Amino acid sequence: ADAAIGTSATATGGKAVSIGAGNIATGNGAVAIGDPNTANGTGAVAMGADNTADGQGSVVLGNLNIATGQGSVALGNASQANSAGSVALGDAAIVAATATQGLALGSGATANNASDVALGAGSTTAAPAPTGSTTIGGVSYNFAGGSPNSVVSVGSVGQERQITNVAAGQLSASSTDAVNGSQLFATNQQVTTNTTNIASNTTAITNLNTGGGIKYFHTNSILTDSSATGTDSIAVGPNASAVNTNSIAIGNGAVANVDNSIALGNGSTTTAANATTGDTINGIAHIYAGGSPTGVLSVGSAGSERQITNVAAGRVSISSTDAVNGSQLFATNTTVDSLGSTVNNIVSNGTGIKYFHANSILADSSAAGVDSIAIGPQAQASAAQSLAAGAGALASAAGSLALGNLASVSVSGGVALGQGSVSDRVIAPASGTIAASSGTITYDTTDATLLGAVSLGTAGQYRQLINLADGTSAQDAVTLRQLGGAIGSLSSTSSLYFHANSVNPQDSLAIGQNTIAVGPATVVNADNGIGMGNNAVVSLAATGGIALGGNSQVLMASGVAIGTQAQAQSEQSVALGAGAVASHAASVALGSGSVTTVGAQAGYAATGLTTLQTSVGEVGVGTALGSRQITGVAAGSAPNDAVNVSQLGGAITQANHYTDTAVNNIGGNVSQVLNDVTNIKDGKDGMFQVNNTSALPKPSATGTDAAAGGAGSQASGNKSTAVGTNAMASAEKAVAVGHGANASGANSVALGADSTATRDNSVSVGAAGSERQITHVAAATQATDAVNFDQLNRSVTNVTNNATAYTDQRFSQLRNDLHKQDETLSAGIAGAMAMASLPQPYSPGASMTSLGAATYRGQAALAFGVSTISNNGRWVGKLQATSTTKGDLGLGVGIGYQW
Repeated sequence: ADAAIGTSATATGGKAVSIGAGNIATGNGAVAIGDPNTANGTGAVAMGADNTADGQGSVVLGNLNIATGQGSVALGNASQANSAGSVALGDAAIVAATATQGLALGSGATANNASDVALGAGSTTAAPAPTGSTTIGGVSYNFAGGSPNSVVSVGSVGQERQITNVAAGQLSASSTDAVNGSQLFATNQQVTTNTTNIASNTTAITNLNTGGGIKYFHTNSILTDSSATGTDSIAVGPNASAVNTNSIAIGNGAVANVDNSIALGNGSTTTAANATTGDTINGIAHIYAGGSPTGVLSVGSAGSERQITNVAAGRVSISSTDAVNGSQLFATNTTVDSLGSTVNNIVSNGTGIKYFHANSILADSSAAGVDSIAIGPQAQASAAQSLAAGAGALASAAGSLALGNLASVSVSGGVALGQGSVSDRVIAPASGTIAASSGTITYDTTDATLLGAVSLGTAGQYRQLINLADGTSAQDAVTLRQLGGAIGSLSSTSSLYFHANSVNPQDSLAIGQNTIAVGPATVVNADNGIGMGNNAVVSLAATGGIALGGNSQVLMASGVAIGTQAQAQSEQSVALGAGAVASHAASVALGSGSVTTVGAQAGYAATGLTTLQTSVGEVGVGTALGSRQITGVAAGSAPNDAVNVSQLGGAITQANHYTDTAVNNIGGNVSQVLNDVTNIKDGKDGMFQVNNTSALPKPSATGTDAAAGGAGSQASGNKSTAVGTNAMASAEKAVAVGHGANASGANSVALGADSTATRDNSVSVGAAGSERQITHVAAATQATDAVNFDQLNRSVTNVTNNATAYTDQRFSQLRNDLHKQDETLSAGIAGAMAMASLPQPYSPGASMTSLGAATYRGQAALAFGVSTISNNGRWVGKLQATSTTKGDLGLGVGIGYQW
């Protein structure tokens, strides 16, 4: 399945992975990681910032790189591989769109033609120049490899490079190998040897035919003869002239007119030697060896100078008079460049020893600790087995390592890596939690011996740890790639009956003992708690708390919050419904947005009761904006049970019947009432008592089939009933029972003093700001019945137990799967180690059969290999196979060309 993590990240095409803001991964197995990158094509990979990989199997790593075409690769910064199979590595390396399978390696390297190779910074390729033959001394020579298909360039026009460390090439008429300086030197030596192998002539040779000659010595010219007029002088070549004593002139028109001098090459001339005995550099006098030359060697003339190439490396010492070659000067220039322009003096070992050089005028390093090492100006290793490397580095604790300018370690076993890094925090075995966002993170450092902490920076100054290999053991650091894979598996992988899907990178945390935390950023801090949902929280004080739903919270012990943003804020409180808030102990907020307002009360005056009452809590079903109906209520049977409208209607019917009977009984005793009855004394006996102390008007039943009972009561709705002083039933079939009760909704019921029922088909037991509990509610048996608190607790417990059992089962299965995967990976690593251990021949034309074995974390592997080297030593081929203890087989083949 595709996996996309991050703002606007997209992954399409099947098993594509996109991690980071704005990344786009399109294609089967495509991967885009960073900010932002685009990977388009099967297996395409783009990692870093603003990279584009467009093509099957294309790869880009770094910043602003582009790889276009199948199998193209671009690594570095702003590099472009613009054609299929091309590779661009470095800063702004470019392979042109026409350079299929081209390679540009190095900063600014450019490959312009198919299969071209540009090696080194600034190298540029041009079209191949076929050279099939040439004519030397009137003889035509045909060359092998005269029709090249592509070019390898190691520089550019005006920025050429030497190619060093070249192996000896094969010398034959068909060879296309490069030759090195030693081969040319051998040729030169042979030419020199020839001068001594020519037999003495009894008479002088006065002429060699043009185009003819003797063995190993030929001439071809019609110009004027050479002349050697100086004592013991030699002149070779047309118009060559050796004028002075012991002078040598070789080449057409060469002139040696200084004693003991040599003019070598066409038109070369000698001039008087200039004695240079020494010089002063930066205030320091230097005396040169060979400061009094006796002659000169000239290979050109003013305005017609020549390079001297293939010069062997000369001895470099205070007494050496050897010529040095370009590589030696390059090494010196590189060192000088790295020193800058501020070097005034190199003291003591400033010239360095092999592979170790220093340059500073600061105070010396100090290694005062036993077995300690200090490297660098003012570096101090003052503790036993400590190491300080870098200017001003300080390792002052046993076994510490300070590496880098001004790096400092003051705790045993500590490591500070990089300029200015500080390791000063004592690491002691401990366990506990660390506050993180709305939750905490557990840690335990008591399970193994602590050797110290590694610091890569200091307070307010941090470093990235890059080029890190994937972790394979429990205590290994993990890479962003592994973290991305873990997040992707959490967001997209599911198991039967248990699924999760979220882009929230925060994991759940079960911190308290015997706790369960399920969902992104869900945190259970208290013991025996349960949290399920997105960002559900059970606080540290909420032992036994249950939070189910997004952003639900339980703040105190034994609280229950079920629903999005539900909050159980007090002990044993229950908030059931989205946004429900139970803010009083042992109280229940029932329904979306419901709140509790009064909580438990002791000694309160209840309407209609003469004795003071006590409650253990309340059930709130309304919100700050209004009240709710309670429907499907079973008929109450105990004094403290809630009653339904049916029971209330029956009670009213019985009351009416009783009243009608009483009136009928009176009818036989009252013969006639001529005028209105304006006053009835308050009843003091009998089954119906009335006290109209407030002198309110008589009841009014104006609605059809309506009934009103109680001073000031009004039943104006058809079939309505109003019972109680000032009770009002103004809607059809409305019932208002209690002092000041008001039922204005059709078919509504207002129960209790001052209760209001404004919505149709509703039952109200209070009013806004004056809600009531409904107590002694029987257990529900039908779908529309009200449930009591005991049923709610049992339901929550069942849900919790089932979730716990299922989660434990799935975690156990996951642990087993991870263990098997770990064994498989360990076996694979052992196989790779075994194959890497296979030796190979080193002599040209040799072959080797080899065996290798390896073990890694309890798994082992055996490898078998066959390798060979070509007769010319250029080609190396290997075939190898491996078998692991997990029964897996692996096969590898490789071929290489060396030059």
